[in-house]
Amino acid sequence: MASTACVPSAPAPGDADDLRERARGALLGLAVGDAL
Repeated sequence: MASTACVPSAPAPGDADDLRERARGALLGLAVGDAL
């Protein structure tokens, strides 16, 4: 799984953290989907 997300520089650190959490959730979803 070598997918890299091209994320533009977020104006606020909070936004960056939100994007990181969302990306982590998406990757976890893909991993679970592949495992099933």
